[in-house]
Amino acid sequence: MSQELELKFLVEDVAATQAWLGRRLGAQPDDWRTVQITDRYFDTADGALSAAGYGARLRRTGRQTVVTVKSDLEVVGGLHRRLELEAPATRSLGPLKWPDSEPRSRVIEVAGERRLIEQFAVNQQRRELKASVAGAVVLVSLDEAQVFAAGRTAGELHQLEVELVSGDEAALRSLGDEITAAGVGQPESRSKLVIAAGMAQAAAHVLPSDTMAGAGRIVLRKQLLRMLEREPAARAGDVLAIKQMRVATRRMRAAWRVFGAAYRKSARRRYVLELRRVARALGDVRDRDVLLERLPERADLAPLTDAWRARRAEAHAQLLALLDDRAYARFVDDYLDFSASASAALPRDATPETLAQAAPARVSAAVERMRAAGAAAQGTADAVAWHQLRISARRLRYTIEAVRDALDERAAADLIARLVRVQDVLGAMNDAALAAAEAEAWLAGDAGGGSDSSATTSDAVRAYAGEQHAEMARLRRSFAAVWRGASGVAFARALARCLHTVNGAPTSR
Repeated sequence: MSQELELKFLVEDVAATQAWLGRRLGAQPDDWRTVQITDRYFDTADGALSAAGYGARLRRTGRQTVVTVKSDLEVVGGLHRRLELEAPATRSLGPLKWPDSEPRSRVIEVAGERRLIEQFAVNQQRRELKASVAGAVVLVSLDEAQVFAAGRTAGELHQLEVELVSGDEAALRSLGDEITAAGVGQPESRSKLVIAAGMAQAAAHVLPSDTMAGAGRIVLRKQLLRMLEREPAARAGDVLAIKQMRVATRRMRAAWRVFGAAYRKSARRRYVLELRRVARALGDVRDRDVLLERLPERADLAPLTDAWRARRAEAHAQLLALLDDRAYARFVDDYLDFSASASAALPRDATPETLAQAAPARVSAAVERMRAAGAAAQGTADAVAWHQLRISARRLRYTIEAVRDALDERAAADLIARLVRVQDVLGAMNDAALAAAEAEAWLAGDAGGGSDSSATTSDAVRAYAGEQHAEMARLRRSFAAVWRGASGVAFARALARCLHTVNGAPTSR
């Protein structure tokens, strides 16, 4: 553990800065040491380390790996005073595999059992020089770095750092003033982590010129991290977290339908199958939550409430068993690697189709499927047909959201808002259908019809099921007006703008 005091500067011309420093510090070219460094910055999916005020990385220099945990104590202009914890580690992001140390303990204390995830990597060529300045000893580091994130180069960074090794910090400040006055460096209040994180965040945006494989990785990784972010709360049984984690799995499966052709069939089949398994376990819990949310808290319905709560507990226990299974851990590890690699799972005969080229066809196909489902559902009371319409509307919305950066933003937002209204009504219909079916199943089973159930409870449950059927009928009658918003002229015009425009430029339709 140490307290680090250093100056940070952004530089434009590394060679010129090195030459000036050499003259100022009386150093010869051979006095500089050049090393290659790879830093992998990590955190949990929900940013637990960042929230605790820590920046953490694994640094690889040659064959040596160290873990570093830093925390700012004071930043004034380009002068940074920080707490630094550093110790040997392994290349693994599993801290239990590192040797025992203070930074390892700090990471485990904050992250708990959460998975550590690489946010971005910084590959840098560093030129180092140790020198004396007014009786103090400083370590000068000139870095030429590239930031990698989301399977692409996110940016470049040229930075000068001057760390006080020993002596009076006034000497460090004086040298910093000289560097600024000479114009060879601009004082920088941001850490390398903060600068690189901004580059990584920008790189996580999809561009119309991206290949379908590249865009797909960005979209898939974003939802994967969202799923992992909600996992701790979902494990604890949080209703909203389970819903959001399930939505993330749905969005990923929708993204596979949009981007899947850009990857090997074996990879697509494997990941979709695993996602479906996770979604099913989450869905079993979520369905029970929906039932309980709709059920009035009344004494005559208490036996039904107890039965549904018991089933919810069973479903949650099964979800925990899946999340604790080694197969799930391997799936997530592999999926993280896939979504961060620019070359993983690409077919040999891959055609580099861009998002701009592919987006119109993907959206058009999803629209046609929704229209066909709408035609089949209209005028019928068939719950299956209405459920299929709900699925197709949801998939269209997720398709538009997946390729949104290649579409006219205003038109895409209009379409999504219309589809949300359709989903809301169809979702309420589905919830009512599920509640009616489950209530009737309880009545028909031993729990509902046996001697332990009072006539009062049976009558109350039967009446509740009838209310749900009535609600379904009311929603079907009101649906026509909502459906016009997703199938009428205004929808068609917004769709045309989406299919004809990629960020203001016409696309192939």
